[in-house]
Amino acid sequence: MHAAPLPVELTGIKIEVPEKPEPPVWTTVGWVAEVVEVAGKEATHIYIFYAGDLHNEENVAIPYEIDLMFTAQDGYRIKQVADETFTPPVETYTKENLPVSAATTPSVSFTIVDGDEHESSGVVHFLPIAIEPDADMSGVVGDVVESVQENSIIKHFITPKKSTELDQDYVELKAVGVHADIFTKFLKWEGGEAGSAEDKRKVKRDTTRKTEVKIKMQQCGTVASQMNVWVVWAELTARTEGAEMHDNNEIRMADNEFRKLGSDSYTNVTITEGLEGIVTWTTYYFLNGIEWRADINPKEIFDTENNVPKLNDLNERLGYNPDAPNGFRAAYSDWDMTRDMKRTFTIDENIIIDHSDWVTDDNGDNDEDGNPYDGAADEPSGEIFSVDGPGLSPNKRSLDGVIQHETAGESMENKNAFQEWVRIKLGQNWFRISKKEDWHSKVSIVKENGSWIISGNNGMAVGVGTE
Repeated sequence: MHAAPLPVELTGIKIEVPEKPEPPVWTTVGWVAEVVEVAGKEATHIYIFYAGDLHNEENVAIPYEIDLMFTAQDGYRIKQVADETFTPPVETYTKENLPVSAATTPSVSFTIVDGDEHESSGVVHFLPIAIEPDADMSGVVGDVVESVQENSIIKHFITPKKSTELDQDYVELKAVGVHADIFTKFLKWEGGEAGSAEDKRKVKRDTTRKTEVKIKMQQCGTVASQMNVWVVWAELTARTEGAEMHDNNEIRMADNEFRKLGSDSYTNVTITEGLEGIVTWTTYYFLNGIEWRADINPKEIFDTENNVPKLNDLNERLGYNPDAPNGFRAAYSDWDMTRDMKRTFTIDENIIIDHSDWVTDDNGDNDEDGNPYDGAADEPSGEIFSVDGPGLSPNKRSLDGVIQHETAGESMENKNAFQEWVRIKLGQNWFRISKKEDWHSKVSIVKENGSWIISGNNGMAVGVGTE
């Protein structure tokens, strides 16, 4: 048994595979030869392994053509290649346009003759070797994502860390393109753990990590295929104090109606003079500001200088996701902070809004920084942010000092329960990659002498956890 990089060089024959640079991109990774006896005759079977993506974007197998060049060594000549028989002397022959696809295993037989007219025969087998997710993996516990490096044969499988929502212990991968007996005889796994069969491999989902799962040739150690499995998760922290946002947060305090994190109340008066007279708008703001930061790991996944998943298309607004639980959710990145809400709103103790079940509170992305690929130091931060300022803002309009319109009621209360969490878009599906963190907000106000003020000592509150 022999194993080595190409070209194939055996007694009497040399076999070369000229590379073709045009797509689909693939590469030969090595060969193995063994002598097999069939019907009392010996034949050399040569297995040439190649790696690459022979599927289009719709995952449909696409054809490809390979040329084989046979060259007889000194003292030998080529007698036959496939069904073509030659008269001597033939020392070199090219088999052109050998059809290859992900659904076939093409082969070419040959016969050579030495100076004593002793014949030796062989068969060249082309075997596409690749790693794919096993059944019930893609779209279920994660999905395959292409590399940021164009034409890379390394693929990436992304999965959230094990959770109550996705409680599978492992991601399981399988070798495709070769039968299990060929795999066992000539190939081996590196990385991960033993799978449910010899040609399968699994990676545990218990903690964030990158695991390089490789198929190697046993004899020479050449890597035939590789899939990196990324287990991702985000930890959320909240701030309800401070006059500025986090340095890595592209949303600044001036972008919001609330002037600081935590409970804030102020009055804004705008006066304009027109044909009808002097118009005065008075708005009373009672807002609870909060900033959420999601720290996503492993950080290595954001280093686009290396071979990482292509999840950095930040300029393409992904828009609304009508299949999301509880309704629409807005996002402009494959990494997204989102929010669910329960709400009770009353005027003069009459219930106006009563959301006792969780509903989506994510109908826009202007309150989010969903770019984990930048940071204050021009390095990937692995962080995304969201801000919110729930509360109340009653107003009134006066013309020449006479009230023309004002928010109805003598008292108002807005109570919210929220859950903040992070998700990632893989393929056509969104996957949760964090715990759902509870937080709450309460604003209770009353009208006094024509102006709105906080009701009592506990009229405003914001904090992490349930109320």
